[in-house]
Amino acid sequence: MESFFQLSDVFAGNVFLYVFALFFSISFVVFVHELGHYSAARVFGVRIDKFSIGFGHELYGRTDKRGTRWSLSLLPLGGYVKIFGDVNRDDPKIWDAETEKIRKLTKEETEVAFYTRALWKRAVIIAAGPVINFIFTFLILAALFSTKGQGSTLPIVTAVAMGTSGYEAGFQPLDEITAIDGRKITRFEDIWALTKPNIGQEYDFTVKRGEQTITMTAASRPIDYKDTKGMNRAHGRLGATHIRALEYKDITSVNGVDVDGDIDRARQEIATHLDQELRLGVAAFDDDKSDIFLIRVPTNMNEGLNDPKDEDYDKFYTGISKEKFYVYRGVPFALVSAAKQMKVLSIEAYKVMELVFSGGARRDSIGGIGTMGQAAEKAVDSGWYTFLVFIAVLSFQIGLVNLFPIPLLDGGYLAFLAYEAVAGKPLSQRFQDYAFALGLAFLVGIVVFANISDIFLFTR
Repeated sequence: MESFFQLSDVFAGNVFLYVFALFFSISFVVFVHELGHYSAARVFGVRIDKFSIGFGHELYGRTDKRGTRWSLSLLPLGGYVKIFGDVNRDDPKIWDAETEKIRKLTKEETEVAFYTRALWKRAVIIAAGPVINFIFTFLILAALFSTKGQGSTLPIVTAVAMGTSGYEAGFQPLDEITAIDGRKITRFEDIWALTKPNIGQEYDFTVKRGEQTITMTAASRPIDYKDTKGMNRAHGRLGATHIRALEYKDITSVNGVDVDGDIDRARQEIATHLDQELRLGVAAFDDDKSDIFLIRVPTNMNEGLNDPKDEDYDKFYTGISKEKFYVYRGVPFALVSAAKQMKVLSIEAYKVMELVFSGGARRDSIGGIGTMGQAAEKAVDSGWYTFLVFIAVLSFQIGLVNLFPIPLLDGGYLAFLAYEAVAGKPLSQRFQDYAFALGLAFLVGIVVFANISDIFLFTR
C-alpha cells in the first residue's frame, strides 16, 4: 500500500502536463503513421472504411465523400486505419453490419478491396506506416538543426577522472578545449567523436585556462562497462570530460569523506566547498567501485542547493551555464547530422531489443506509460526544441517497433507477404489466426512487463 501511495505522488506532481504531453505526442505520431497507410492505400485505389485516432467509444467523427469515417476516440493511446477488404484471399467474405451476417464481396467492392491488389502493392501499403515515421523523424531533426542548430555540449572540461590519461596530461575543471591538432573545436561532441573510437591515438589539445592558452598531449585508453540499461559498452576514455550535472544519490564520497547512501551528508559536504576543487566519488554503473573526479561546483549555478522547494534540489550543476547550447553549421550539415542521429537511434534500439530477447536487460530497460509520461513532461519543461526532438524520437521508435516480425504489427504482415512471395500462395487462414493470437499475447506481455517495471522504478 505504501508503494502505491509513493507511485501516486510521482504522478500527482504534474498530472495535467503528463497527460497532455504524453497523449498529444502519441496521438500525433500515430496519426502520422496511419496517414502513411492511408495515403498508400489511396494511391492504389483501396477503400478506407475508418481512420481513428484512439480506441474505444467515438467522441467525435465525420464521414467524408469517399466513405471514410474520421474518428477521435476515447482512449488516445494509439489509433488505426481500417482498410477495406483485408480478408482471406481464398474465401473473401466480410461482416455486413446492416444484415448482421457474413457475406461475399460484391463486384464493386472487389474492385476497391485490399486483397485484390498485387503483392508488392499490399507490401507498400503496409510498409508505408513505418516509412513515413522515419521520414517524419528525419524532417523534424533536419528542420531543427537547420534553423536553431544542433543541441550540443560546450567544449569545457567540468570533470577530470583521477588516474586517467586526461588527469595525467594535466587537464583541470573549467579548461576550455579550443582546438585538437590545430582543428577548431566548438562542441564537446567533436572531442568524444575523436577520442572514443581512436584508442591510443595521441592528440594535441589547445586549452584556454583563464587568460592562458596551453597545449597538452593525451590519448584515450580502453574502458568497458555495462550502462544503466545493462548494455555492454567499450570505447576509448580520455578522462577529461563534460558532466553537466550530478545527482546527490550518485555521490559516494566528497574529499575522501564517505557519503554513500547519505544524500543529506553529500549535499552538506558539497555546500561547504562551493567554488573549490572537489574530489567527488561517483558511483560506477556495473560494480561497487567509484570513479574519483576533480570537479568544481559553482555557487552561481546552485543557488537553491539547500532549498527543498527548488526544482534542482536533488542535483547540482558543474558547468558554467544552465542554458542550452546549439551549434549551427548550415543546411548540408543539418541534413547529414539528422541522418547520423537516426543511425545512432537504430543502433541503440537494436542493442536494447537484443538485450530484451536475450534476457540480459535490466528491469528498467523498457518503460511503460509512467516512463513515457515522465520523459514527455521533462521534454516540455526543457522547451519546444527538446519537445520536438522527443516527438521525433517517438516517431522513429514507433516506426521501428512496427517493423518487428510480430503478428499484429506491420512487420508481421510483411513477413506473411514475404512467405507468399516465396511460396506462391498465402499462409493458411488458420495459421494466421494462431499467429495473431500469439502475437497479441506477446505484445500484452511486453506492455504488462513495462508497466510493472515502472511501478518498481518509481517506488524503489
